[in-house]
Amino acid sequence: RRSALANIAAFAPIVAATASANAIETYLTEPTEEFKESERQRMEFRKKQLELKGEFVKVLARLTTESTTEAQLIEDLQDLKTLVIITGGLPLGIKKDEMYKVIRSKKAKGFWPTDVEIAYQKLKSEVGYQQSPNTEKDLENPL
Repeated sequence: RRSALANIAAFAPIVAATASANAIETYLTEPTEEFKESERQRMEFRKKQLELKGEFVKVLARLTTESTTEAQLIEDLQDLKTLVIITGGLPLGIKKDEMYKVIRSKKAKGFWPTDVEIAYQKLKSEVGYQQSPNTEKDLENPL
């Protein structure tokens, strides 16, 4: 009885290795229609994200180089907030911290009135809201 168990234990890795070797050989030669559709959707998404990233970069460049008055700074920050709302967050390739660094570098250069700071804080809160996964309201909890 023990010798039979020893033989089975010795034979089991060989069976597992040949089964996995047979599984490796069963690759598809042509992509399926579902895969092709998924690739098409992925390309459309990337294209749209690149276009949105271009809009963000354009507004950030305008904010840091061209805007000098309070009204221009507020308008640029509101444009960024609108883009965040339209996009539902930030597009691929733009990181929240990097965007904040660019804006803070403009702030550090000097002219940054209170209303501009309020617009900046509203932008930060909108980015946080759009990127938060907890958007469902708990109706039973009054707090």
